[in-house]
Amino acid sequence: DTEDIEDGNLTLPGGVLGSPQYLSPEQAAGLSLDERSDIYSLAVVAYEIVSGRLPFQGDTAFDTINKHRHEEAPPLDSISNRADLPAALNTLIERMMVKDPCTRVQTMKEVASTCATIKEGILEQQKKTQNQQPLFAEELKIHLTPMKEDPDRAKNRKFLYLAAGLILAAGLIGLAALTMQETRKKEISAAVQKHEVKEDKGKLTDFDVNFKDALVDEAMIRKESYRKEVGPISLDNYKAVPGSDGKCPDWSSLARANSDFYLILEEIDLKKGDLEEILKAPRLKGLSVNTTGNFDDRSMELLSQRKDLITLRLSHQRAISENGYRQLKNITALKSLEVNHAALDRDKVAAICTADWLTMVKLRNNPAIDDEVLALILEKLPILESLSLEGCNIHGQTLDQTGKAKKLTTLYLNENPLDDRGLARLAKSGSNLAFLELSDTQITRAGLKSLSRLKNLTELSLGNCPRLPSFEIDTLSHGLKFKITQYQTRDKLESLLSF
Repeated sequence: DTEDIEDGNLTLPGGVLGSPQYLSPEQAAGLSLDERSDIYSLAVVAYEIVSGRLPFQGDTAFDTINKHRHEEAPPLDSISNRADLPAALNTLIERMMVKDPCTRVQTMKEVASTCATIKEGILEQQKKTQNQQPLFAEELKIHLTPMKEDPDRAKNRKFLYLAAGLILAAGLIGLAALTMQETRKKEISAAVQKHEVKEDKGKLTDFDVNFKDALVDEAMIRKESYRKEVGPISLDNYKAVPGSDGKCPDWSSLARANSDFYLILEEIDLKKGDLEEILKAPRLKGLSVNTTGNFDDRSMELLSQRKDLITLRLSHQRAISENGYRQLKNITALKSLEVNHAALDRDKVAAICTADWLTMVKLRNNPAIDDEVLALILEKLPILESLSLEGCNIHGQTLDQTGKAKKLTTLYLNENPLDDRGLARLAKSGSNLAFLELSDTQITRAGLKSLSRLKNLTELSLGNCPRLPSFEIDTLSHGLKFKITQYQTRDKLESLLSF
């Protein structure tokens, strides 16, 4: 129904929708979904009820999603004050949270059946305990100081409620899965088509009402469930959604924002004057422009007038020239810059580097960025902390200069023709790297072992390396001082990737 759509709680195959804290691994990967995805999400809720905390919580939405896909939750029976957890309930929650849906609990019917058995066991234990204790004062109908409930019974009661709740939830979700699986997409589409905005257009509503998280036919600005993280700074996240007629939202409503925010412009055809209206919003601190028309050097000149912007993301913007990128030096508050799929060359990157106070830079999928350009970046950005050159043309010939960037601790070189010789240069650079991403490269075990010379390296992300099979990585990882996070497939959640 439309209420579910407004809340953003629907589970859709092929997309990432909902709160990152409760996503199943297959939903986070954008794979097709079934009842088993809901079983995983229900297990996360149960885990939170039992332990008082979420199993996975990252610094950003993307971090949390990655943890759901690749990390194991701390065992419930190892968490403080949870030694009293019924073993059967602990086992059930663990089985419901298995990463591989094929080995997870398969049906909500099985969840409900197992919970019913657990519930019967708890009730039986309560009966035994009750028979060993005196009657409650209210049963004797005399005025005595009320007896305190035995702690063990209180704990059992908590787990009894949890088991009963899981039975109810499993029944409801299982019924929904049976009745909605074939018609889910059609129902969602129909609900969207029928949805009507219930606002009184004649009244000025507050910002939170105007920016409701909903899907509607008319253009709007929607609040996202995750925040934009720029180092220690956290921003509200809004996305401009065009109407079914292609019209843009009312940009003037941005001026009513009561907190700093990041605005995402995707599939929006900017008209003349639109960018000027957007930039009038006083709390605008970040902007993402992706496959948006009419964005060129003039647009960059307008952006440069907002010296307080702290983060900027440009994707597929090939109309910006070297002169346009040079305007970035006027945005003196800028900390994070991302320029993807933009056909960047050496001259354009040199223009970007005139903003030499940047601390976080992503220049992904720009094939003209090679070893020479990497050396330029390392030289011109002295306080750079995080650099991503995913999908470029880095062989590693200048990685021995990485040590020049003393503050650089995070480096992404995945999907590059990097080999062992490049890693050997990196290992000798004296770099302070703590995190390194090398998935989809040409390295072998020799290159991997050479990284032990990086004294501060604590984590290496690795996978899909044709010359380094996963079993060999597993074998080598036991003798290395840094942690290896291994991926079998590359994640393509580009809209959620953020520093």
